[in-house]
Amino acid sequence: RGAGDSTDALTYIPCAQPHDGEFVGSYTITPLDAPYDDGAVKNTAQRGCSEVAAKFLGIQGSGGRTDLNAGSVGPKTASDWLGSDQTYSCYAMAADGKLVGTIHNLGMKPLPR
Repeated sequence: RGAGDSTDALTYIPCAQPHDGEFVGSYTITPLDAPYDDGAVKNTAQRGCSEVAAKFLGIQGSGGRTDLNAGSVGPKTASDWLGSDQTYSCYAMAADGKLVGTIHNLGMKPLPR
């Protein structure tokens, strides 16, 4: 399923409909009792979701795509972090335009438009 138009609230739609991005998996920041540090958490979530997205796409190593950006949804404040909620939902978002179809195992092929 894809994430709907970014100008609206996040909605989930079938991949056959035009969408901005696709859920690619989740990433948990460890250790589970890590202290909350805004900058470190943002950087770690971004890096972790980039790795999750690469695996979803079937890309090996450090190769990447410039037409997709990794995004995440998860705790954004210290109070959200309490209770060890350290898991982020990861998305691969089109840098521009819409996707139609899935990007699963797409590798470096052109984006489905």
